[in-house]
Amino acid sequence: MPGFNHYPSCGCGWCASYGRTAAVIWNSDQSNAQMILKQHGADKSRAACFINHNARCPRCNERVFYYQNQYGSRVFFDELAPLWTKHPCTDNRAPSGASRLGFRSRGARTEIAEALRKAGATAPDEWWYGIVEHVHHAEDRTDLQVCFTQDPQPRMLTFRGRAPINEGEAVGLRGDEVSFFDLDAMEPRVATLGKEIMIIPPQPAGNLSPVPWEAALLRRGDWDSFLECWQEPPIATQMQAEEVCNYHVPGMDVSAFGKRMLPSVRAAWDVGRRSLSSMAEYLNVTGSRTACGLVWNERRVYLLLKILFYRPSPPPSAKEQPATLRAANAMGIAKRPALPKPKQTGRGRPHLPAGATPDLRRPRFERRLRAPREDSPEVQSATGSSTSDQSRAKGAT
Repeated sequence: MPGFNHYPSCGCGWCASYGRTAAVIWNSDQSNAQMILKQHGADKSRAACFINHNARCPRCNERVFYYQNQYGSRVFFDELAPLWTKHPCTDNRAPSGASRLGFRSRGARTEIAEALRKAGATAPDEWWYGIVEHVHHAEDRTDLQVCFTQDPQPRMLTFRGRAPINEGEAVGLRGDEVSFFDLDAMEPRVATLGKEIMIIPPQPAGNLSPVPWEAALLRRGDWDSFLECWQEPPIATQMQAEEVCNYHVPGMDVSAFGKRMLPSVRAAWDVGRRSLSSMAEYLNVTGSRTACGLVWNERRVYLLLKILFYRPSPPPSAKEQPATLRAANAMGIAKRPALPKPKQTGRGRPHLPAGATPDLRRPRFERRLRAPREDSPEVQSATGSSTSDQSRAKGAT
């Protein structure tokens, strides 16, 4: 543990032996190399070995990579392609003195490369870091002129259709894969050279926690409980329309994508990744992406596991159904279930069940004003009296 105001790899007597007086082997070259990396801000980011930070965090004043789209959305990164690690501070105020992304000088890159070699932190150059200098949109394709630190001449990267990549942005290149940050969707993505980059809508927030009984099954740590958890229907969240592109795109349906992702999910389980966040981190580090090229988060992993392992409940078998219902289903004349009859209350009025709509009944005084029926005693007596009066009138005449 380093002392106060000492860097993590400090080799002094206090930091190396916790203040004990003992023989300490101090590697001055390695310590100086760590100091050089820290001065350039390249001790936490490999992209910082080639590209200058263009801003400082308004909260902690750390050097960061700053992005902002035309709608005012801002994001700070500690690392660029392919992980695009976001800065942990939640303050997204516009930083003061933000500049455009640019390469480090040749001398600074040489000094950082030598410091990495002495510190023992060298890594194979799998990804090349570049900055887009020019974008040309043709009728059916997009041409990007990109400068890379590993190549003295600019390269031309071509995609079909319209690519959501702008001038001045940083990209990563590995083989035919291009990693970039989509400012319209505010999501890091991976695309393939020569293919079309799908335009995706803004995605829901990626934070998600399983419900308590799902979390209890996952804590058991065995494969059977893992399957039992994901074989149930999704409860913590439901897939929205804008998320379908993560699992189904033109040329790859959900079934084909699930077969491609199943070995990666099993590999994540074998190395001890049990939670949604740890599994998403494993999939991103190993280079796995969604069907449309987005990085994984907790919500997307949750929906992926439900797609892979969910087993809907089978309908009841023919033996479990009543004989009359089986015959009706066989002939295609299955009747609708009869509605419950209304209950009679003490006053003679039917009691309507909950949720039923009552019929409009006439008030009591309207019944009294209603015309009497023809066969009623009142009508017959009135008819008889009028007939007798007419006969008496004829006799008198």
